[in-house]
Amino acid sequence: MLVAEASAQVGPQAAPPARKRVTRAEYVIDCNEQVNPDVNVIRFVPTTGQMFDFEPGQFVSISAVKPDGKKIARDYSIYSPPSFRQGFELCVKRVEGGFMSNYLCDLKKGDKINAIGPMGGFVLRRPLPPELFFVSTGTGVAPFRAMLETLLEQGEKNTHIYLIFGTRHPEDIINRSFFEGIEKQHPNFHYLPTLSRAEDSWTGHRGHVQETLSKYLKDPSKKDIYICGLQIMVDQVKDMAVASGVPATSIYYERYD
Repeated sequence: MLVAEASAQVGPQAAPPARKRVTRAEYVIDCNEQVNPDVNVIRFVPTTGQMFDFEPGQFVSISAVKPDGKKIARDYSIYSPPSFRQGFELCVKRVEGGFMSNYLCDLKKGDKINAIGPMGGFVLRRPLPPELFFVSTGTGVAPFRAMLETLLEQGEKNTHIYLIFGTRHPEDIINRSFFEGIEKQHPNFHYLPTLSRAEDSWTGHRGHVQETLSKYLKDPSKKDIYICGLQIMVDQVKDMAVASGVPATSIYYERYD
């Protein structure tokens, strides 16, 4: 989920993303599923016309009118891959006191909203390196689900793809069974959920995402790292990766606070 400021760092070797037509359209809610205690995955279907084309990693801007009559807009990364042509999905965290997040999470099937998209330059750079790392916390996983599915749909087998997802407790992991299923089907995909407040029964990675990433930086020159989440996490991961020898031009990020 992207809220307010979003910043994407682009290395000098990266070609600009292909221009996509930005559309303003009305969408109807097809499905609104709560996937953990605080997060919903919401599917939007255009009421007229076709779904827009986009690059995995881009976002849409959702607008709504508050009870006081003020119109507001917030940006959210697209969770579904471009190959899903019926519409698009968003991964939204319900924030206490936040109007837009609660508004979206409370939408029912058949409700309608307005959205503008696609936008943003947080997209995959090619050629791909031998190892590709997606590092996220919370709903920062959204653009990486779209990127991951796109790469695997395209038959990518030469690049090892690592998804490092950080949260506190097992019940906070977003769509865990979905990513575990993909890992079983694709030997070059590695799913690394990391818990900062894990119980003794947890057998996976512990601590914070930068600690998990540090375990895989034995050859920093052969890696690209994409980061999405709160600014403090993004900065810590960037600093650790650069200190470990990863070129700054191989690190891309988007932050949402």
